[in-house]
Amino acid sequence: MTPPSHCDALILGAGLAGVSAALWLAKFKVSHRLLDQAPQLGGELFRVHTPIRDYPGLTLAHGRELQALLDAQARELGVSFSGGVTVQRVDLDTRTAETSAGTWSFRALIIALGLRRRRLAVPGERQYFGRGVTDSASAHLDELAGRRVLVVGGGDGALENALMLAERCPEVWVSMRGTVPRARAEFVERVATQPTIHLWPQTRITRFTGDGERLTGVTLDTGRLIETHPIEAAVIKIGFEPNTDLFKGAAFPRDPEGTLTVDRFTYTGRPGVYAVGDIANPHSPSLAASAGDGARAAREVYEWLKQAR
Repeated sequence: MTPPSHCDALILGAGLAGVSAALWLAKFKVSHRLLDQAPQLGGELFRVHTPIRDYPGLTLAHGRELQALLDAQARELGVSFSGGVTVQRVDLDTRTAETSAGTWSFRALIIALGLRRRRLAVPGERQYFGRGVTDSASAHLDELAGRRVLVVGGGDGALENALMLAERCPEVWVSMRGTVPRARAEFVERVATQPTIHLWPQTRITRFTGDGERLTGVTLDTGRLIETHPIEAAVIKIGFEPNTDLFKGAAFPRDPEGTLTVDRFTYTGRPGVYAVGDIANPHSPSLAASAGDGARAAREVYEWLKQAR
């Protein structure tokens, strides 16, 4: 049996929070390993298709530009990164992580697994995902142009996507469970001025239908009627949920949404275990907050390792 590889600090997730932690651990000369199932570091930055204007000191066209800067910096500073690795099990008692590339033993752990987009989990959603159903209008604007599009959700992301689509689509429908959108006022006000955007309040999507190749319609429940409408594309923007599946049985405090609850030092309550980025920040997720979390956790790991020797 191959013995496990070892590092003092294992980081799960190579989004901005995880990379920030790794950069600081490299600075502190702490042996570490940054793991991600994607082949490149950067995480959700590959899905940021709009300009980044709120990250201190930088104005970038999209997430890939920031990813390229991070990748170059990580290489320069000697970050130990393994991409294309799936973590299958983490045992916090034995301090081991079983992965598709072998087992790692560690002393400290930084959880930076982020969020994933929520799904409706209704018939037809999986079948037509990528064939009319998507979770990002900005990533597929050219493909969606000229189509009759449904946006599912009433938050910032939903209305922002609807506004993008209104510039290139003849009709945009927004289905939401509430009576009014819960997005911030600027989006609600802009949507109200767009004659091609129509709101479907108090509706619930129950099925996506198609011809076997492409999406052709959607069935929705209004509370009084179940109706099917011709739709050529659908964008699902119903929020996010934390990637905490690896730690279902772990004794971590969580909020009702499943987000890990940490103190102001990113400490989870388990010795030497920290959680950073969106997986532990339900109130103000942002690139800047994630970078700060990673730096803070790295400092805490550095100090904890010195005391635990």
